[in-house]
Amino acid sequence: MSSSCNYKGRALVLLLLAACASPSSRIKKHAALFDAYPPNIQARIKAGAVDVGFDQDMVRMALGEPARVSSRKTADSSQEVWSYGATGVRPGFGFGFGSGFGGGFGGVSVGGEAPERERDKVVFEHGRVVAVEKLEK
Repeated sequence: MSSSCNYKGRALVLLLLAACASPSSRIKKHAALFDAYPPNIQARIKAGAVDVGFDQDMVRMALGEPARVSSRKTADSSQEVWSYGATGVRPGFGFGFGSGFGGGFGGVSVGGEAPERERDKVVFEHGRVVAVEKLEK
């Protein structure tokens, strides 16, 4: 195997490991900050859970980086929304007809795509969680 392929393989493994980081690995990276939190907050972060009142650092330790960040405007304030997703496969099917210089034929396509589906949303106002929205299965 060439060194280029070997390097790409290692990079892919590192990327996958980073994507699967657990609360405990994120806590280790920010141990001093984590240690300053009260025991009840530490327990929630270790469990990968967030509560109203958490700040953004607490949420990152518990859930990791969001898949998407958006904003909302309410009558009274602006909110930042962090979305966490889970991928799933959505099947697809299509067909078409056409003609051309060579006397074209129709075609059939069967396949699927793996869209990002939002699983949880964490809503912030002024840097603090004001709501946690869970998608019911």
